[in-house]
Amino acid sequence: MKFLVIVEAVPGGPLMPPEQSLALAKAQWAWSRKTQETGMVEVVYGLADHAGGLMGGFAIVNYESAEQLAEALATMPAAGLATVKMYPLVAPEVTEKIIEGALAQLPK
Repeated sequence: MKFLVIVEAVPGGPLMPPEQSLALAKAQWAWSRKTQETGMVEVVYGLADHAGGLMGGFAIVNYESAEQLAEALATMPAAGLATVKMYPLVAPEVTEKIIEGALAQLPK
C-alpha cells in the first residue's frame, strides 16, 4: 500500500548546538537514502519553508501496512524530535468511486 509520509521539525523543539543539529540532519538524510535502497521508498524530498530553510521532508512509500511503516519510521534518527504524518494513498479511479458513492448517499 502506498503512503504519503510527512516529517516536520517540531516548532519550538529542543534547542541543540549547531553542530549537533547538523549531525542530526545528516543522519536523517543518510537514513532516508538507506530506506530508498530497500525499494520500499519511491521518492524523498525536503520541504523548504518560506524563509528558505529546511523544515522537514516527505516521501511516497510502499509498505504492506501502516504498522510496518510505523515500525520503519521508529528507526529514523529524528523520531523523537519531529512530527510524522502518514496518509494512505489511493488511485484516482478509487477516489472517483468513493466520491460517487458518497454523492449517491445524499438526499435527492
